[in-house]
Amino acid sequence: MTSQHMDVQDILEKKLKACDDFLSTTLLLKKSLESHDIVTVVGSIKRRNDLIRLVDALDHKLGTSRGSILTDKKSDIACSVNKILSDINGILKSIVEINNDCSTMAMRGYESLAMQMAHYRREKEGLDGYAQQAPRPPKFLNLQT
Repeated sequence: MTSQHMDVQDILEKKLKACDDFLSTTLLLKKSLESHDIVTVVGSIKRRNDLIRLVDALDHKLGTSRGSILTDKKSDIACSVNKILSDINGILKSIVEINNDCSTMAMRGYESLAMQMAHYRREKEGLDGYAQQAPRPPKFLNLQT
């Protein structure tokens, strides 16, 4: 087992952990969207962005060295790497499903907010309604009547 093989396996294990963290953060995001906990939603989105940057950096480190390891399918390191890749693939599929649920909930929330704002605008219950002045009397009155 060469050091290159160990490095690839180590990087993939770190990526697996980051993907697992991303999955748990996405689950937290879904729960916070369901409960309308905006503070947790924002924190979850920030955490997910940090994890995306981490995975991108790990992918950059991997480069092309992974292909040379997987050519010998019978080696222990290749089996280990393939197992890690399979686990990552499973986690990513779960993330996609949960993320689609989050997107649907966020879109529903957006549409609801847009409808509320349109209602306030029509009813003049918003700032415009408070800022309106009472109607003025006509400037030119016919005093003879």
